[in-house]
Amino acid sequence: MSQQARIRFDRGSLRLDAPRSARLPSYFVWDARVHAWRTEAMRYPRVREDAAAYRVSLDDEAGRFFDCPPLCPALPRLRPDQKAALEAWERAGCRGVVVKPTGTGKTEIALAAIARCQVPALVVVPLRDLMYQWQRRIRLGLGFDPGVLGDGRHEVWPITVTTYDSAYIHMKEVGNRYRLIVYDEAHHLPAPTLRAHRRKLAITQRSAEKLRVVEDILRLHPGDPCVIFTASNRMALEVSARFLIPALTAHSDKKERSAILDLFAAGTLRALVACQVLNEGWDAPAVKVGVVLGGEGGTKEAVQRLGRLLRRTQAYGVDFARFLSGLAGVRGWTMSAEIALRKGRRPAVFTLSDEDGLRSRVAAPSLFDSKLEEALARKFGAKRDGWRIAREALILESGEALVVPDFLFTHDDGTEVALEIVGYWAPEYVAEKFSKLARTAGGWGSPDGAHGSPWYGVGGRREGPSRSTSGPLSERTPSDRARRTA
Repeated sequence: MSQQARIRFDRGSLRLDAPRSARLPSYFVWDARVHAWRTEAMRYPRVREDAAAYRVSLDDEAGRFFDCPPLCPALPRLRPDQKAALEAWERAGCRGVVVKPTGTGKTEIALAAIARCQVPALVVVPLRDLMYQWQRRIRLGLGFDPGVLGDGRHEVWPITVTTYDSAYIHMKEVGNRYRLIVYDEAHHLPAPTLRAHRRKLAITQRSAEKLRVVEDILRLHPGDPCVIFTASNRMALEVSARFLIPALTAHSDKKERSAILDLFAAGTLRALVACQVLNEGWDAPAVKVGVVLGGEGGTKEAVQRLGRLLRRTQAYGVDFARFLSGLAGVRGWTMSAEIALRKGRRPAVFTLSDEDGLRSRVAAPSLFDSKLEEALARKFGAKRDGWRIAREALILESGEALVVPDFLFTHDDGTEVALEIVGYWAPEYVAEKFSKLARTAGGWGSPDGAHGSPWYGVGGRREGPSRSTSGPLSERTPSDRARRTA
């Protein structure tokens, strides 16, 4: 006697509602969360074939396939080698991998397969440029305008083109709509190293790719405490849901925040994600890995925020993880790193610079923080008396904080002068500036006159009664190699 069981597509897999005692194929796994059986959705044809052998009568609700759209094929005649490849694929049950050299017409074979099968199809490609290229080829070759799923578009149509990342994100919604899936450049499917490399290059482009990078970083530092900063509550919640780590946002109350931070400080929590709430007033002595996903502040604000996490450490990759997502908005930088993805393998060399064309989704911040700075740069010009001026081109370590002077002047003889403009602040703030400069690594600055250099006023002022303040002006020359305050 056969047993009745309902099968349906549920969040990317097949769910079979049957008793736990039911006799089923070995590829089914019991899911105690929903008290039902699950298997991979790609086994759908086999489940239907095996149902009779296991005396299971299926109430099939899994398939919600599109009807095939009307096609008007206008494809070139296949060459003998292309025709042989298509026929071999059909003999294998319309499943398999077509392997041919570059430029031998694999796209034409795939289009011919869609035309022959007359079924709804999803085409998955590795890059957005290829996605639009496929859209044009389908329009011209099959006479149907396909949908595009990705790059900000959500067109789920009977024939749709998407990227690997977008397909992964939306598969729980569209995985039971298509009878045929075409994977272009299929070697990307089993190549996690290549996918991780490409995702690092596109970290600032899409949230899905950002999540992949976070995953890579967490895998590289499995035992290190990690804090992930985001620019939006939505991204914080996405990271929280993806990696099952607590999120702190502006909506978190004081009790919740304190509880999470205490667990993190005690080592009970390995990682947490925060949206802006930890930018100030938080000491992070245990953090070894910091990740910043987006942000709206300027370069100086971003660097100073990251400086809250910096500690002297030899741990591999920490600085790389902290600064990576902020580099796209900075000018004149280069970086390289050796990435050991597997033990015993030769490390891969990862290099980037501002010439690689990285772009941020966040609008570039204003070049100047004030009209005074803008006026100074404009009046000075590109070069004067052998001196060149650069905005925020120097980062100085000051204990566990960072100092980013407003300008760096470089002379043709190699002398460098750092200028920080101080204005509209109380004397206590100026004193703090001097104190930070005194602690900078390498000897930049010494307000107590240790290097015999005076301080020069920079024309700053504060609110209230008229009063002038001083600004630190630091200098280093190639002759004595010493850094000192001028």
